[in-house]
Amino acid sequence: MDTEEIESSMPPSNQIINKPILPANSFSLMVDELVALPYTIGNEKELKHKVFNYLNNHNVTLQEIFNWIIINQNYSNAIVIYGEFNEYGIGTSIDKQKAFELNNLGYCCQCGIGTSIDKQKAFKLFQKTADFFRRLYSSIQSS
Repeated sequence: MDTEEIESSMPPSNQIINKPILPANSFSLMVDELVALPYTIGNEKELKHKVFNYLNNHNVTLQEIFNWIIINQNYSNAIVIYGEFNEYGIGTSIDKQKAFELNNLGYCCQCGIGTSIDKQKAFKLFQKTADFFRRLYSSIQSS
């Protein structure tokens, strides 16, 4: 995929930016904190409620989190949180298989499990993940 393809798949900036942009480290911190939530909560409805409260308290929308995930698909916790959102139907329809795949990929990438370092293979895997997120982003924009 070349730069032109990436740029043409992105919405105009005036559709994305409607309030001050948080620094990237704020989003990564939020994603890290959101990843921790499912492990401290046993109730699915309570989890959804806490995720939405967390985002509201930080003045961040699901759309903004998804945008950040799309841009940062090489950040393993971003992949993990997207998988958890799929698992629990937070901002998406529930897709247990996709949630499992993304959580597993995120965990393996984070911990280096089951493979030696292979940057070409990693790039191909992240390219597939990026393609998936691009399709997700398009479906969010059209809804």
